[in-house]
Amino acid sequence: MGTAEKLEAADIRPGRPRLGGYDEATAIINFKVPASWKTAMAQEAKSRNQNLSDYLREVTSLGYSAMHAGE
Repeated sequence: MGTAEKLEAADIRPGRPRLGGYDEATAIINFKVPASWKTAMAQEAKSRNQNLSDYLREVTSLGYSAMHAGE
């Protein structure tokens, strides 16, 4: 491995990669939905082998992109 290919210690970070990359901070959003929605979304997430948070991030991203398409 050449010098350019070696990773610096500062480039190696433990844990999962940050959602927005290491150059963008993350934020927490909390909101309420009917209990039946949560149940349905949890079931859908499970059917996709996703946890609820990952599923909600995907749904939110798709909805946000659709609402702002063409801007």
